[in-house]
Amino acid sequence: MQRLDPSLWNLAGVSVRAVPLSLMMVACGPVVGIAGDTDTGTESDPTLSDPSNPSDPSSPSDPSSPSDPSSPSDPSDPTTPTQCGPDLPCPYGYDCNDGVCEPDYYCDDGCCGESGCCYDGFGEGCNYDYCAYDSDCDGGEVCGDYGGCVPVDALPECADALLQPAIPLAFAGEVRSLAFVDGNADAAQELAVGLADGASVVPGANLGMAVALGVMPGTVAVDAASGDVDGDGDVDLVLALSGATSGLSIYYNDGVGGFALGVGPNGVASQVDLGDFDGDGVIDVVGTFNFGAPWDELAILHGLGGGLFEPPYVHSPDGAIEDFAVAPLFGGLGDVLLAFDQYLISLWESGPLDGTVDQNLWDAGIGDGSVAVADVNGDGVPDIVQALIYGGGTRVNYYFGNGRGGLSSPEKRWVAAEHDEISAGDIDGDGYADVFLGGVTAGFSLLRSPSPVSDACVLTVQFGEANPVQAVGDFTGDGVVDLARADGSDVLVYSTQSP
Repeated sequence: MQRLDPSLWNLAGVSVRAVPLSLMMVACGPVVGIAGDTDTGTESDPTLSDPSNPSDPSSPSDPSSPSDPSSPSDPSDPTTPTQCGPDLPCPYGYDCNDGVCEPDYYCDDGCCGESGCCYDGFGEGCNYDYCAYDSDCDGGEVCGDYGGCVPVDALPECADALLQPAIPLAFAGEVRSLAFVDGNADAAQELAVGLADGASVVPGANLGMAVALGVMPGTVAVDAASGDVDGDGDVDLVLALSGATSGLSIYYNDGVGGFALGVGPNGVASQVDLGDFDGDGVIDVVGTFNFGAPWDELAILHGLGGGLFEPPYVHSPDGAIEDFAVAPLFGGLGDVLLAFDQYLISLWESGPLDGTVDQNLWDAGIGDGSVAVADVNGDGVPDIVQALIYGGGTRVNYYFGNGRGGLSSPEKRWVAAEHDEISAGDIDGDGYADVFLGGVTAGFSLLRSPSPVSDACVLTVQFGEANPVQAVGDFTGDGVVDLARADGSDVLVYSTQSP
């Protein structure tokens, strides 16, 4: 449900009291990735896009549901018929094919818990060869096109170490967020570090002392983003804050790397990003906000210039949000990619805010994870990369874009470590964006991505404690991307051996 909620926002320019920023249905079978340049809706395959379709195992309208008393519901009962017809329906989880009850294509009767579904035969127990979702399969397997678990390609270890020893940056307090910002227009980007009590900016290439931002004591900087908010040509910072100060605080760049707190909107947010969504040349804010719903909701604030914003436009349907990303997937402005906690990734094309979903990705999978957008295959067009935890490891989905919103079916890979945070950037300068996985497991995994993705390899770096806080940018000023990772009160910046 889209709506305007102006009551939570200060549009008059008082000092910011920003707040913390803090359906994926998959089924066995071919993925439907919809190309679409207009707000026309979702997939063309009605069995995937219509939740009321009886072939959807999650649909309560399925006439073979166990709630239907006319349907035999226990295939282990020897009286259950193996033959079927108009007057003799099959049990739930089975279809009648040529007069014989056979396992349903989606095979999701739940009779065997998480380790299997449907029955191997009447009275013979569970059929563990069938699956409805990738999460029904063991680690290193995915649900194949015909309802069976099949191995997914595991990425081999990279042959070379690639990375230089990390540049350590120490802070007085736990690191809660990271963002790169070009504060003074030189080759090296600065690193904004949000802490459990305050925030600082580290000069690029670590040339100078970290500069503390004007944050009230007891304030947590939970997320950060950068962009030219006031249109003066300098890159500004937007922090999502909680604690003593709560809200979106904008720190305006003075052009030589100094940042001063300015005006901005009020609100409660857990994640924030910036982009021009309506093409007027003014930066807009997008984030996940607490509007009083059971979960944070995605909203866009159109910028009016000078740090003023329109009331928030709630742009996400009901459902808990795992992550979102902003990129020109439709070939124009900033589009929004939104990953929910179940079954799908949704895409909204920039432009008029009518709340219409331009397409859904149905083979995304189930599990904790996140999404990133980068040119993985080197064709100059943004691609989507998704990481999902399941089976004791991480499944990585690559969706390749065509620049007009069209996306390929996913290429799936598996990494034998659990990660729920993802970033992407070209760390080795070969023209293909590499993928960084972090969180849950200590250290991180770097997926080097030469084209094709089948030639990719994984480099595992172990250190410290599990922490999902990471960011990519050119901290060293050598023209290629570096990775910044939090480790408690420290930040470790990794760059390549040679640009």
